[in-house]
Amino acid sequence: MSLWKRQNLQHPQPDELAEEVPVALVYNGISHVVMMATPKDLAQFAVGFSLSEGIIENRGEIYGYGRRSGL
Repeated sequence: MSLWKRQNLQHPQPDELAEEVPVALVYNGISHVVMMATPKDLAQFAVGFSLSEGIIENRGEIYGYGRRSGL
C-alpha cells in the first residue's frame, strides 16, 4: 500500500487489510442469505442478523448452529 502526501510524493507504508469471506445463513435447511463478512465471531454475527431481520425473537429460539468451510 502506498501513502500519498503533498507534492504527489509516494511513500510505501505497510497496512493491514480486512479479510472477508462469503457467509451463508441457512435456517431449517433453507438458504436465507449469503453475504460477505469477516470470519471472526460468526456465531454472534448470525444471532445479530437473525434478531434484526425478525427471523427469531430471542436467542432461546436457536437450537444449534454449525460452521462449514469451502462450500
